[in-house]
Parts: sequence; C-alpha cells; structure tokens
Amino acid sequence: MTEHDEKAALTPTAWANYWRGSQQTSAYTSGGAAHPLLASFWLEYLTSVREKFPAVRLLDVASGGGGTVLDSFSALGFNVEAQLTCVDQSVDAIQQLTTKYPRVRGIVADVSSLPVSLGEFDIVTSQFGAEYAGQQALEGLLDLPGQGGQLALVLHYQDGLIFRECEHSALAVRRLLASELLPLSVEMFKAGFEQLNGPVKTEAFRTAALRVMPAFKLIEGILDEFGEHVAGDTIITLYTSIAEIQQNLPRYEPAEVLDWLVRLEAELPAYIERMESMQHSALSRAQYKAFCTRVLESGFDLLQARPLRSSPNETPLAWVVVAERH
Repeated sequence: MTEHDEKAALTPTAWANYWRGSQQTSAYTSGGAAHPLLASFWLEYLTSVREKFPAVRLLDVASGGGGTVLDSFSALGFNVEAQLTCVDQSVDAIQQLTTKYPRVRGIVADVSSLPVSLGEFDIVTSQFGAEYAGQQALEGLLDLPGQGGQLALVLHYQDGLIFRECEHSALAVRRLLASELLPLSVEMFKAGFEQLNGPVKTEAFRTAALRVMPAFKLIEGILDEFGEHVAGDTIITLYTSIAEIQQNLPRYEPAEVLDWLVRLEAELPAYIERMESMQHSALSRAQYKAFCTRVLESGFDLLQARPLRSSPNETPLAWVVVAERH
C-alpha cells in the first residue's frame, strides 16, 4: 500500500454514518460537492458520447447517493436500452440512489474488489470516489471498459478549491467540538426544561446560560475566520438554532432538542474524518501525471487530461481524465 493509499483510507463506518445521517434532519449539508462546473463537465461529456453509445452500458464507481453523473445522464434522456450500474460500499448510499433512479442496478461493494466482468462496460465513470480506495484501485478501473470504451474520471486535486474547503471545514468543526458548545448547551436546555416543567429554578438555568457564553464567543471567532458557510453551514446553523431555542424554549420538545444535540456531537467526528479523507485522497501533480502515464500504458488514448477550472487564472476544482481504449 502506498503512502497515498494509507492516507486516503476512510473507515466504512464513517461513510455509513455519513449516508445514514444524510437521510435524517441534520445540522450539516449532505451530498458532497455540487459545484456547477461539475454538472457542466458531465453534461458536455455525456452529450459528446451519446451517438457513439446509444444503448450505453455505463458503470459509475463510488457513486454515493447519485450526484452529477446520474443527474446529467437523466437530464439528457438516453435510449431506454441504456444499462446503468452503480457501485458504492455504503448500503445506505445505494438505497438512496436506487430510490431516486429506479432504472439503476445498484451494487454494494468496495472499489478495490468490484464484482463486475472485465470489459463489460462502454463507459466507466467516477466523481470524487475511486481515489479514496487508493492508487491500485484507481488503476483497476482501467480494466473495465471494453474495446472502444471510455473512462471518464473527476478526481480530487491537491490544494484545489474543494481541498481547501475540506481543510477549513475539518479545522472549524474541530474547534467547534473543542469549544464544548454542544455539551454546555445540553446542560443549559436540561436546566431550562426543568424550570418550565417543575418548581421554579431560575438560578440553575441562568448559571448554565452564562457558562455557554464563552463557547458562543469562540463560535463567532470561527465564523469570522472561515465564513458563515464553512462545513456546509453546520456551524452557523448550530449557532443560530441554539440561540433561537434558548429564546423560545417553551415552543420546543425537550427530547427532540436534547437528542439533536447529542446526536450531532456523536456524528461530527465522522464528518471531520470524511473531510480529512478528502484531503488525503487528493492527487498531487506528480501523482496525476503518473496515473495518466499508466492510462496510456494500458492501451488508452487520452482525450482529456487537465485541471477542471472556471477560467485559466482560477484555482482548479479537480483533475479530469477522459480516455478511450484503442
């Protein structure tokens, strides 16, 4: 296993927690990268291959809940004979995907050991997924397209826009947890609900509220440093929600409020792990060039090999590889 493979590894539990949590009401935004440039890329690419593969057999690897690849495919209205297969290691992700796209065949499997036949597909795609399993798994995708088939990959770019967002998000959430806002808020709301439902104990609630104030100041510093949208709006949502609940406590159910805070504190370490895994899976320029060389050595012509960015002067969003087997 290479250094890149070791760093990129993310526990299945962390991904399962992420996809399971994304089906529930959560303080943080789920669904991964949703930059419009990604949708533009996939629409343009799939439009370009529509005539070549009218009844395309497409495999999407590490699909998550669907994402822009299948959104673009659906928007273009491919031939009804098209066969779509999606693979992800998370049962919850595949359940979400097949619910949204009933025509898709969903497979729960690890990218490093895909239960599919070599040369079975016309197109093999992956957006921010295959690289998590490491270099060997990424190179394993080269065996899947048949003669004349294509590979279309969008890969994490080291020090790119998404890389930096993940870096900031992980750091911001670490500071959120270190502030102890969540356990202090639990104590404050417990005291507040007891005051509402029993003998008057205003002192306990007041004391607990005062203990929360320094944590609120720390959160304000995090938002000032990283911006309100850091961590998919997790922190600003938490900050404003706690303030709203505190001011209007009688309107809320105690069990729902306390369960929300406790569950969030339990979920956030997995969120940090996911953000850091995104950083570790990102390919450096040297790693990207080495992979492109391996693509050529495996009997492909490179149709696209470039950074994906909005303009020449902007920081790249991702690496792109589009290749055709000759």
